[in-house]
Amino acid sequence: MAHVITQACCADGACTTVCPVDCIHPTPAEREYLVTEMLYIDPDTCIDCGQCVPECPVDAIYSGYDLPDHLASYAAINAEYFKGTTLGDVPRRVAAPPELHEDQPLRVAIVGSGPAGSYSAHELVEVGGSGIRVDIFDRLPTPFGLARLGVAPDHLGTKLVMRTFSELGADPRVRFHLNTEIGRDITVEELREHYHAVFFTHGASSSRRLGIEGEDLPGSHAATQFVAWYNGHPDSPKPRGWQPPSHVVVIGNGNVAIDVARQLTLGPEHLAASDMAPYAVDVLSRGLVKDVTVVGRRSALHAACTLPELEALADRTDIDVVVPPEDLVLTDHELAAVRESGMLRLKYELFRTLSERPHTRERSITFRFLLTPQRILGESHAEGIELARNRMVSLGDRTVLEPTGETTVLPTNLVLRSVGYAGVELPGLPFDEATMTVPTDGARVLTEPGGEVIPGLYSAGWVKRGPSGVMGTNKLDAQGTVKVLLDDVRAGRIAAPAKSLDDLDRLLRQRQPQVVPWQGWQAIEAHELAHGTETGRPRVKVTSREALVEFAAARLSTETEEQ
Repeated sequence: MAHVITQACCADGACTTVCPVDCIHPTPAEREYLVTEMLYIDPDTCIDCGQCVPECPVDAIYSGYDLPDHLASYAAINAEYFKGTTLGDVPRRVAAPPELHEDQPLRVAIVGSGPAGSYSAHELVEVGGSGIRVDIFDRLPTPFGLARLGVAPDHLGTKLVMRTFSELGADPRVRFHLNTEIGRDITVEELREHYHAVFFTHGASSSRRLGIEGEDLPGSHAATQFVAWYNGHPDSPKPRGWQPPSHVVVIGNGNVAIDVARQLTLGPEHLAASDMAPYAVDVLSRGLVKDVTVVGRRSALHAACTLPELEALADRTDIDVVVPPEDLVLTDHELAAVRESGMLRLKYELFRTLSERPHTRERSITFRFLLTPQRILGESHAEGIELARNRMVSLGDRTVLEPTGETTVLPTNLVLRSVGYAGVELPGLPFDEATMTVPTDGARVLTEPGGEVIPGLYSAGWVKRGPSGVMGTNKLDAQGTVKVLLDDVRAGRIAAPAKSLDDLDRLLRQRQPQVVPWQGWQAIEAHELAHGTETGRPRVKVTSREALVEFAAARLSTETEEQ
């Protein structure tokens, strides 16, 4: 029986490199990899050898014989992907890396330790041999960015990718400078003085706005703020006595919106089994949220959430997942698209199945489609949201959205907008306000959009391409950026740094005496895991920046005394 890839898939492509019969697709060399929701195993080709299983960083691959009941649908999902799918190659120029010398190593600084930064570091040490040195900077006292603080607390399988990232900490060629902010503790120009190259991989941590009346009322927030709150982000406000309302509206229907709706409605036993921040577990365990309405402006066929996220939601037995049947009417063009694409058909059929279920439970998540936010209602606090009704119509050979002129009001006193992440401008680094990204030509940073290349500066991940793809997409992106750097090294376009790493260390000690190195993070993690063991949880996060720095400092102080 064939092996099966399931929901936790991070699509980093490691499994594709070991498959002896090339049955796992799309691979990083295929165009579909750039937009895939996950990877899939062709059941007609798989020989059930199991070589892919130990390569998966998130334990998402199972033998068909051992597939858990709640993941049984993924056998059909994997098979469906290969019906009518034509896989195209991505033109890739592969060249041998230039020879790097241990006595004059190539020094690279990486700004941001999330997936793009960690994958970049992995690629650099893999191709650089003994002639590479990598320093990773992050403004937080903890590493791994959204892998730690953005992935939903109950998606523990996805978080296992941090095991792979943690391999960097044991590599003598890699150093971590956590709790170090670019622009405050060290400038971009100062990084250029100490390194041959600087990679900017600091992601997209802000949220796009709706641009409607009432958006700034109390009770109206970015979903990213809520995600930061329940994930224990050290910079997230932690209000005392906050009580969630009984009815919540989430604008947007991508994976983040689904995550938010799920966290709001999880039962106490599921919350306790996650790594959610303790204060959030305390609040949400009270079960005060009775209904979450997830709103999208287009039809169900265009819902931005991935099929695996929707499958996981549909499998819940503790809540109703509601889809009004009238919201599932499709145009002729949309129906043709459903017939032509097996993956679209699976998603649409799942929505239709949900629309036919009886509603018997006290709590629910309701999907509403074809609604565009117009304004958030209320005087001193959000009390409701006015939405314009839309319809999809066929226009020539395509389907377009048009308003009907009708409006409806949903009562709520908590509106969470989940309409996309956006990059944040870094002092001293060019920034494109239109795309909310760092302007690049390929991976090389430009002085402005369409401007000149700034030698030695590169970008990877969301801050380069915008918030697209899944976690593993950043691996391919990072590999591409490393290849560009090596091309520049080979062509002699990289200047030697004017100052040494010893100079850098002295500068950081003066500017930021509370830099957290890898050993400091190990102390933080050991505490979190031990506290988790004591309380029966995977880990109990430390959520205060001050406490995080104190745990790190105590470890370093002990090591100094022992020496």
